[in-house]
Amino acid sequence: MTYYGSRLRTRIVPIKQYSVLKPMPVGTMKLQWMGDWIKYFGSNITVAPSSPYDFIESTRDDVHNRTTNVKGFSWSGGGPFLNIKATMPPCKVGAFGVRDTGSGVYNIPGYGYVPLQYTGGYTNPQFPGDPYESAYTDYKKALGTSYFVPNVSSWGPEAWARSAPKLEHGSGFTALSESGDVGPMLATSAKGFAQAWETLGGKTLFKKAGRSGLDWRHPQLGIMAPGKISDHYVNHQFGWAPFVSDVQGFIKNNQDFEDYYKRLQRDNGQWKHVRRTLLDDVQRTKLSEGTGWMVEPSGYVHQNLLCRPGQAKFEVWEEKYTLVTTSGQFRYYIPDQDMNYPNNYPGLSKLYAWLTMQGLRISPSSVWRATPWTWLIDWQFHIGRNLDRVTEALYDGVVCKYLYLMHHTIRRIVLYQTLPFNNGDVLATFSRNIEVKQRVAAGSPFGFDSPWETLNPWRLSILGALGISRAGFR
Repeated sequence: MTYYGSRLRTRIVPIKQYSVLKPMPVGTMKLQWMGDWIKYFGSNITVAPSSPYDFIESTRDDVHNRTTNVKGFSWSGGGPFLNIKATMPPCKVGAFGVRDTGSGVYNIPGYGYVPLQYTGGYTNPQFPGDPYESAYTDYKKALGTSYFVPNVSSWGPEAWARSAPKLEHGSGFTALSESGDVGPMLATSAKGFAQAWETLGGKTLFKKAGRSGLDWRHPQLGIMAPGKISDHYVNHQFGWAPFVSDVQGFIKNNQDFEDYYKRLQRDNGQWKHVRRTLLDDVQRTKLSEGTGWMVEPSGYVHQNLLCRPGQAKFEVWEEKYTLVTTSGQFRYYIPDQDMNYPNNYPGLSKLYAWLTMQGLRISPSSVWRATPWTWLIDWQFHIGRNLDRVTEALYDGVVCKYLYLMHHTIRRIVLYQTLPFNNGDVLATFSRNIEVKQRVAAGSPFGFDSPWETLNPWRLSILGALGISRAGFR
């Protein structure tokens, strides 16, 4: 989103103890004297918070004039925005309890070496391995849009491809172009079955011939070696599987054609709201682990008397949740399916609808898909996706009234601290979160990567024919 005409709002919740440099009480230490646990000078245990705040939030969004009405539409919300939240661990103790040093003693001035008892918990966790460590002590860095806000521009083409209406339900043109491969596929499969039969001890189905009186098809030469098996795998994976899928799709499309034809004419020229989920993913990654004490209070008494020395362990994990969705309004317009259009004939419109559904139209995208090895090129350059966009605009008049891409990430850093107390291990858990929400808008009725300023006369003429203007586009 642009910063021109936008507004920025920031909310910061500071930690009072940090702002006035007032330590936070976390527990009480007592000593054993004459059979009782009593307080002494220095019994109150305090620690200073390690972060100046426990919550920050910023939101940048566009400002819209709510009184302006454009063709019946007035802004009441929505539009691009960026929201960032950072939450520190609560300013309170964890692993609260009562622990003592057992047979261990410590020298307290005026009392000598005595057993100690601690009533309280631990706080101020450290998160070794977190690459965004400094963001939790510098709110300006945490709210900086270039620090941990993901770049969502790469989602634009997929957002359009998954949201725009798809009128082609089959790949008939591609199947016809590849029909000549059926014969070689049958020959390869027949050879594979014969070789499997021979490998299992069946009678040789091929005569011995070739060099040295042996043939490569003879079981003595390992006819089902890995190299041969890979040939049959490729024949199945890239030959039979797509071919059978195309045949099944062709049959199913024919069965559903009447419903398809009714929907095609009913929705022709109508705006339809769509919502799609592009990604809903959770990932857990271990950032660090080891032996050590990552909380406070620490020191000799806590690490060596209240606990078994050298046995404290920790792990730091990143739990990342990502949700990517789209929301928009689309429409298509095919003059051949408009019965109010002059010189339209039901028979021809039905034939065109059937060709469209089965993917038998000759279009830039169908010619590209039928060209050998273009799938390999699309892995790197996405030419096919661009040609799909051309076909949608040229043949089907697909445009959007508005299209938003929403990207939501929650990044939770968790510290698992094992405290090996004398009376048993205790697992203390601390976490801090960074949450980022973004919403970006399509630059024009043709998608995210086609701003109005870059539209050529051909695309502008399509919008003019559909009655879409820049003023009416959100």
